[in-house]
Amino acid sequence: MFMALPIFLGGSSDVGGFRGASFLGMPFDLTKRSAGVCNDCSHVAMTYTALATLLILGDDLSRVDKRSVLQGIKKLQLADGSFAATALGSESDMRFVYCACCVCYMLNDWSPIDQDRVAQFILKCQNYDYGIGQRPYLEAHGEKCTVLSRALLYIF
Repeated sequence: MFMALPIFLGGSSDVGGFRGASFLGMPFDLTKRSAGVCNDCSHVAMTYTALATLLILGDDLSRVDKRSVLQGIKKLQLADGSFAATALGSESDMRFVYCACCVCYMLNDWSPIDQDRVAQFILKCQNYDYGIGQRPYLEAHGEKCTVLSRALLYIF
């Protein structure tokens, strides 16, 4: 995994995160913007995985551009409280809520997340059978991500 270079969204150049390996046929180049290639940008699941891997390996995350990563998380939160996978637009569901919560927990900074909107999104995903879907009105398959996200939000 590679730290994605900041991408330019709405005049902002400080939105970052991690991206997966370069399977798009474009080599990683520190002299170019990561978003120069369609879909070659940071991804919230890759950011979560990269930070978790670094921590497992004993890294103190001092070389991670935390401000840029957290700004990226902020840009991913949607009006309904969920999170998109990438800043260039993509699917959004409970998996990415969990990833965003984990990133904030690992970086010890919850400021980019509107926690009330996240909580409302989670409540809207609860079904008639008390199961939790990946999104509102979907079949219940999102329980693990939801329970863990709520634990992170309310405990820490």
